[in-house]
Amino acid sequence: DQALNDGRTALIVACQEGHGKCVQLLLGAHAAVGQADNNGGTALIVACSQGHGEIVMLLLGAHAAVDQADNNGHTALTIACQEGHSECAQLLLGAHAAVDQACNDGCTALYIACHRGQSECVQLLLGAHAAVDQASNKGRTALYIACHQGHSECAQLLLGAHAAIDQADNNGTTALLIACSQGHSECVQLLLGAHAAVDQADNEGIMALMVACSKGHSECV
Repeated sequence: DQALNDGRTALIVACQEGHGKCVQLLLGAHAAVGQADNNGGTALIVACSQGHGEIVMLLLGAHAAVDQADNNGHTALTIACQEGHSECAQLLLGAHAAVDQACNDGCTALYIACHRGQSECVQLLLGAHAAVDQASNKGRTALYIACHQGHSECAQLLLGAHAAIDQADNNGTTALLIACSQGHSECVQLLLGAHAAVDQADNEGIMALMVACSKGHSECV
């Protein structure tokens, strides 16, 4: 378990590089499976970041702490969903990972998956009963961020899971407002089809039509 200057152990390095046989040997020699590097990254978090599903299985079999977080509050699940490694996410959910555990900024795995447009991970999380409307520290939901980024497939999945359409962030901005602001017409169409409140204004009194016109997004008007 001797570590490099950055805190990485032989087990963490082997997991990062995808050397499953080395991981197996180290675990057999009772390597500390939960020991983290200087950033709080464990072997499980690192394996998930790289999408090494076979190694994730080995670590879970060695009783790695599924919900252990790094210094930013990221768990193996949030990292797997961030990078779109759905196989790893599925393994973690099967090991009863806390689906709604948030990072330091309040972002959950569902929020992060929607931010990155990882629709396969979004499906898995919704299937595991993720809290659809859990908001970040800024009050932003998964639907908000999906519409902000223009990930219409994710937005559609969330609406199908009965996401709160008109839930606003700390500035009073709704998913419809942000979709219009960014010019994401597909998301706007989805939201209007789900009966989003067209005239709901943000904290400054700005409404969706006004922001679409001010930014020249004629396809959203």
